[in-house]
Amino acid sequence: MKSKFHWQEMSLFLVALLPVAYLGYIYPHLPEIVPTHFGADGKANAFSPKASLWFWVFLLSVLSIFLYLLMKSLPAIDPKKNAKYSAAAFNKIGVALVLFLCAMNLFLIHASLNTTLSFSKALPVLIGCFFTFMGNLMPTLKPNYFAGIRTPWTLENDETWRKTHRLAGRFWFAGGILIIIEGLILPPTVSLFLMIAIIFISVIIPVVYSYRYYKSLPQKHN
Repeated sequence: MKSKFHWQEMSLFLVALLPVAYLGYIYPHLPEIVPTHFGADGKANAFSPKASLWFWVFLLSVLSIFLYLLMKSLPAIDPKKNAKYSAAAFNKIGVALVLFLCAMNLFLIHASLNTTLSFSKALPVLIGCFFTFMGNLMPTLKPNYFAGIRTPWTLENDETWRKTHRLAGRFWFAGGILIIIEGLILPPTVSLFLMIAIIFISVIIPVVYSYRYYKSLPQKHN
């Protein structure tokens, strides 16, 4: 088991560092000044010397490794030891975060080449994929203090937690699909605001549901 996880960690660390290797490969072909920030319309609105890319690319790579190790460590640092029941789910979230940040890092680097690939189009697709993944994972999460819809009502009652995360899983999965579709077909400015609206709805509805369901339980559970 230990060798399996050791192999998984080494593979993920290599994936996390892939953008650094990619930047080194294309660095001689980059213009001296590259875009480093993009507005809501998808157009570059800030530029920096290409050497600055090393800092941001390395930072995102290190951040992805840190987040993976953090997610894997949650069962050990949980004072109430409830996180151990979701250890497998936390590990999957950690892997997904590494893949998400790696993909975003690669798109950022590629955008600096001023190619036809638009980062403003890629970002909603990446976020939508992550939301879809989390939607599938939501129903498998057990009560914990680190991930999921952590309201006073879900943490107080296991049935409320289960029902809320079953509903949240459906909303997050559907929301992720919508984010992907609208990100591909709508202008960047419209896509950004619609994505924010979808995320807000996908979060607030399960929160409200958790309160209403908890209050509907017999008095002995309150």
